[in-house]
Amino acid sequence: MRPVSVDAKLAVYEKYKEDLLSSNHTASVDIRKKLEENHKNILEKIDSDADLLRKLTIDIRRHLNVRVIQDLKKIKSPRFSSRKDAADTTRVYKWRIKIPEIVQIRLEKTSVNPNVLTKKELQDLLQIAVLESFNQSGKTRAGKATEIRVRHELTENGWNIVKRNLRRGRIDVDIMAKYKGTDSEEEIKIGVSCKRTARERWRQNITDQFDVFLHASLGSDLPLETIKDYPNNIHIVPDDAKLTEEEEKSNQVQRISWVTPANIKKFIAQLSI
Repeated sequence: MRPVSVDAKLAVYEKYKEDLLSSNHTASVDIRKKLEENHKNILEKIDSDADLLRKLTIDIRRHLNVRVIQDLKKIKSPRFSSRKDAADTTRVYKWRIKIPEIVQIRLEKTSVNPNVLTKKELQDLLQIAVLESFNQSGKTRAGKATEIRVRHELTENGWNIVKRNLRRGRIDVDIMAKYKGTDSEEEIKIGVSCKRTARERWRQNITDQFDVFLHASLGSDLPLETIKDYPNNIHIVPDDAKLTEEEEKSNQVQRISWVTPANIKKFIAQLSI
């Protein structure tokens, strides 16, 4: 039997990525053309292995996500806090390091017969694929958890949550909240972008479409110089976040407990001075 080329094995992974991302990879196209010229019927075998890799990855990722969510629910705290996030990270890491073992057990329980890859190569690629997928879903999960906790804190602080997960032009708004006191008071409208870290696309969400726009994050890598150019924008961090002396002094960096309608009203008043 003619040995399978390295290009054919690489094409399995490229085809898997292409199917998973629903995109056309130039590298994949070039490799497939080369293989088709030299190996008759090889593309069908490549596609079969790629489909097997994709199905196994989705199945294991779904299993992992269910287990992680069940595990995270054991930490019963709706608070937006650095300590809570650290506890979440530890529990998620526990599952991440179990991925090789989970993959091995899954393959042992399933009768798989790859065409291009060996079973060992399939296992190795599957570990990589599951880890990539798990890490990506972890970013989404962490962002969602941040939004839920910030929303809880805002409600506790007296805000009325009116909309969630909306888009205004290029702006992603995770939370829109309002406050209306007495009939004589003007309504205050705030928008909130929730990211685990400030460097995650915070700049694209700078906007003047709200009275005040809040960028909620855990407080690492806060870009103070940039936000100074947008006076109605504020970085919001947990009450237990560790801040630098400069960040502590900035009126555009505030802790979550500060975000009350009364304090936001004062902040808006100072903007007009």
